[in-house]
Amino acid sequence: MATEETLAKILAQLESLQVSQAQLQSKIDSMTSPTSASSSRIATPPRKTAGLPIPTRTDSPSALIPNAASYSSSPGLSTSPPVPSVLSNIAVIGPNVGPVEKPALTPTNSSKEREKALYPQRVIITTYPDQSGIKPVPISWGAATPAERGPVVCSRQNNSIKSRNAIGAHSGSYSIYRALAIAIGTLDPHHKPNYALTDPPVDIPYVPAWADPKKIVSFDPWGHLTPQVFKEQSDAGLDIRPSIAITKAVGASRALPVLISAYLVIYASTQHIKMSELDTAAASGALKIDGKIVLESVPLNDEHGQPMPGFPGVELVTSKAAVEPVWYLPGVAERFGISEGLLRRALFEDTGGMYPELITRPDIKVFLPPIGGLTAYIFGNPAYLRDETKELTLRVHDECNGSDVFGSDICTCKPYLVFAIEEAVRCAQRGGVGLVVYFRKEGRALGEVTK
Repeated sequence: MATEETLAKILAQLESLQVSQAQLQSKIDSMTSPTSASSSRIATPPRKTAGLPIPTRTDSPSALIPNAASYSSSPGLSTSPPVPSVLSNIAVIGPNVGPVEKPALTPTNSSKEREKALYPQRVIITTYPDQSGIKPVPISWGAATPAERGPVVCSRQNNSIKSRNAIGAHSGSYSIYRALAIAIGTLDPHHKPNYALTDPPVDIPYVPAWADPKKIVSFDPWGHLTPQVFKEQSDAGLDIRPSIAITKAVGASRALPVLISAYLVIYASTQHIKMSELDTAAASGALKIDGKIVLESVPLNDEHGQPMPGFPGVELVTSKAAVEPVWYLPGVAERFGISEGLLRRALFEDTGGMYPELITRPDIKVFLPPIGGLTAYIFGNPAYLRDETKELTLRVHDECNGSDVFGSDICTCKPYLVFAIEEAVRCAQRGGVGLVVYFRKEGRALGEVTK
């Protein structure tokens, strides 16, 4: 009985939100549409069966969306009025429009024109599971293959917004800077990077933990292979982006020539770590130069172009993986011993209501939070990380800008980090593998101001 009452209250609140959204959209229409058009639009409560329609751009490439026919034929699906000719004057282009000349910016008209070009549709504050046109791409967290798991889609671009199966934004906290770049016209919101040469240089093969939704809950184990394993869906028009980037040192030289064509040669830089503390350790003999993991640095040249005398220090060969957070909300809630509902409510309230779909879309279980990610530095053979017969030295370290970067003596974070790197290297030199995981969350996630 109590459960039925609770569900009834939740349903009433959702209906109230739907009515409020319809009224808000009507007010927006009255401010942005001609008087004759706005006077005929009256906010009415949405039908319970179909929900509120999702407005779309008239130039949206619906042919690229999987099951696009089902979207276009959905009852009640509305579209925005035709976009003014200002689109032809703005250097923000859609996927089917060629580049055009960017106009001179003036405070009086440029911002309004760009806003109309970028966002011609009405403001979509949130969506609901039963809304017309809503059809999330299926995702099964913990599935054993990428085809069964499905891609993570959180983009609000026109060709992805109806197919979203994740809340939040790509790139964590850096999504704010992307938004600024789009707003001022320096980045095309539809820009699609070329992933042709981004295959991971380090093989990270499938392991059984990927297929256990309780094992991995805070990042996407397929994130480093997204351009490869979800290429078909991406080519079909969905905005799918990688959440892990892997790089590796190419060898002992600072730069190696790479033949691009018969007429062009470029140099690929290495992924080496160089720190003054490591130079000191090597000079004292505490860190052994082996020519594989620990390399002697190339001497710097003086003003006459001659190598400077003295010990040039050392560099460490490492493999690096940058990881952005991708949360599976049921798994995260279980880790903290709380309900998924409480987790969603807390995330919604204490981000200033930034993501309403945490409340209105209980069917979406994946969340890309606006926080920093982590970087994993691997010393030695990365394959040894999954070999239980190999020795492992591991350090999990939270970012400390004052100590790690500037050497401040306000805390002892950097000495711990340097010691960990040295021990990771020694472990690799003994035939094991070293791993330093660097979290971008200053002061145990307090932030530098609070810290």
